[in-house]
Amino acid sequence: MPQKAVHNNYITIAKALAMIFVVVWHSRGFYDVGIFVMFFAVPLFFFTSGFFYKIPQDNEGLKQYLMKRVKGLYLPYIRWGLFFLLLHNVFFYLHLYDSEFGYEGNTSLIYSLRDYGACLLDLVFKMTTHEPMLGAFWFIRTLFFATVFVSIFSYLISKVISVNKWWLFAVLSVLTLVASYLKLNLPLVGKLDLLLFATVFFVSGWIYRDYESKQIGRWYVTAALFVLTCGGLIHYRQVIAIQTCPFADIIPYFILAMCGIFFTMSLALLLEKTRAKNLLYLVGNSTLAILALHFLCFKLVSLLKVWQFGYPITRLAEFPVIEENNILYWVVYTLVGVTLPICYQQVRNRL
Repeated sequence: MPQKAVHNNYITIAKALAMIFVVVWHSRGFYDVGIFVMFFAVPLFFFTSGFFYKIPQDNEGLKQYLMKRVKGLYLPYIRWGLFFLLLHNVFFYLHLYDSEFGYEGNTSLIYSLRDYGACLLDLVFKMTTHEPMLGAFWFIRTLFFATVFVSIFSYLISKVISVNKWWLFAVLSVLTLVASYLKLNLPLVGKLDLLLFATVFFVSGWIYRDYESKQIGRWYVTAALFVLTCGGLIHYRQVIAIQTCPFADIIPYFILAMCGIFFTMSLALLLEKTRAKNLLYLVGNSTLAILALHFLCFKLVSLLKVWQFGYPITRLAEFPVIEENNILYWVVYTLVGVTLPICYQQVRNRL
């Protein structure tokens, strides 16, 4: 998801679509839409990251790859985390945080200097305890650990034998199932099954590059993949996501996620032939900004709802949105959550 260079291709469009889908889910629109997009929206980012992966050839190559991950994932995580951490008390006084409402039920209090120090240490050394405004940043942390793990693991294997991507996929899949069944946790990393499941999608993208065919970009292929992904709505009547997927659902979730990923890839290939591609390039090259800022941008829409419906100002602290009277407002949340971060990114690019 994070990006520095500008890439204009169907992969960028696929990332743009996935980012829009994530914002739509956070906007709390129609529930079935949320169930549908969460089958694949987040796994697609692991998949597209793996698409560009190459095994380092030597120690220097591994070092360069790891440094690239630090610069592209760890440092942005720290910068955004520090920015929102410093504004915590300001947001509390502005009613963006509150002791009654909060992200996933976690309410906020005024930070003391000691609280700031503890949060800063966790942020820098554990990549945890990020601010509620960065609720979606768990993804950056997971992607960082997943890419570091795959690069080191595949590099070490390559020093002994030739790396077979399919065997690596199989090994990581089995390890994911074992870790999920045993509910394993690692110091610093946390849930081992989440890390390993992310690597499975990462390696899937790596494998896909060997078989990449733009022939999937046909309307009937797109329609078929859409229908297959929608089939998950028959079984799942609540949102299931990669970070909360239980052991029994790992295999069906993976199948649905891959159907959704290929649906998005196919749709991206179709959209690449339309005038919409330039707008989607903007979105796809601004994913980090959107991920970091869309919760904050949502607050502008929530403030409008507080004024229109006469809600108490404390409800401004509801996360990610004020869900009451949201039948049309989710569209406004989505538009604001996507467009304002893009504007920020464009201004920043010109500085």
